[in-house]
Amino acid sequence: MLKNFETFIGSFYLFNAYTTAAKRWRGVAAWYLAILCLLCAVCCHIKYQFLFSEIAQQTQNVAHTVPGLKLKKGRLLLKSENPLIIGSQDTKRPLLIIDTTADDPNWLNKGAPLVVRNQKIQLYFNEKESSCVPAITLPLRNIFGDADLDVNPTEIAKLIGNVCLALSIGLFCANFIFLFTTSLIQALLWAAIAYFIRKSGGAKPVFRPVMRAAALALTPSLVIRSITGLFGIDFPLLIDVMVVAIYFGYLYFAYRALFRAGIELKTEANQVPKQGMSPDGA
Repeated sequence: MLKNFETFIGSFYLFNAYTTAAKRWRGVAAWYLAILCLLCAVCCHIKYQFLFSEIAQQTQNVAHTVPGLKLKKGRLLLKSENPLIIGSQDTKRPLLIIDTTADDPNWLNKGAPLVVRNQKIQLYFNEKESSCVPAITLPLRNIFGDADLDVNPTEIAKLIGNVCLALSIGLFCANFIFLFTTSLIQALLWAAIAYFIRKSGGAKPVFRPVMRAAALALTPSLVIRSITGLFGIDFPLLIDVMVVAIYFGYLYFAYRALFRAGIELKTEANQVPKQGMSPDGA
C-alpha cells in the first residue's frame, strides 16, 4: 500500500513512478483507476453535500410557515402563495424554490440549485442568475408514482431532506461511474495507440505495461479537476483545455520513461512481480 502511495505521488514528477507501475502492477491497473476515481468523486462531492445539507436545514427552519403541499398523480400543489423561496440566512442566496404553477418552458431560475416545479424536480449546477438549463430533471411521477399525498408542514422538512439525501447519493454514484468509465476508456485508447505506433515501428511492445503507465498518467489531471471542483473554480472551457493538455503532457512523460527503460519490449512472462509487490484487483 505504501509503495502504491509513493507511486501516486511520484506520478507528478518521477520517471521511476511510471516504470515501477509498468513493472510491478499486474493487469491493466483498473483497480488503481477505481480507487483514484473514488477519491476524486469524494472531493468533487463535498461542496454538493454541504449544499444539500444546508437546503435540508433551511427548509426545516421555515417549514412551519408553509401551509402544506399536496401531491396528486405526479402533480404538486402548494397550498400557499407561489412561488415559495427558501434561502441561505448567511449569503441570502436562494437555495430552494417551490413553484407549482403550470410548467412554463421560458421559466427562469433565480439562482437556486434545487427547484421543485409542478411535475418535476430540477437540480442546477450553474449558480448564475436566471439559469434556465437544469443539469438534472426528475419527474415527480417517477419518484412518487400516482400516489395522492397530503404533506403537512411538519412533514415538508422530512420530505425535502429525503429528496436531498437521494439526490446526494445518486449524484455521487453517477459521478464516480462517469469518472471511472471515461478514465478507463481514455487509458485504453491511448495505450492502444502507443502500442500500435511502437509495433508499426518494428518494436515488440507488450500492451499491459503501456496501459498501466497510461492509467497512472491520468493522476495529475484527475487531481487538478477534483481540486477545481472542490473549491468551485468555474472556468469550464479553460479548465477542460488545461486538463487535456496536462494529460497529454504526462502521457508523453510516461511513455518516454517506459521506452527509455525498454519496458515495452519485455514479455509478460518476464514481468513476474517480486514478493510483497502490489497485486492488481482488476
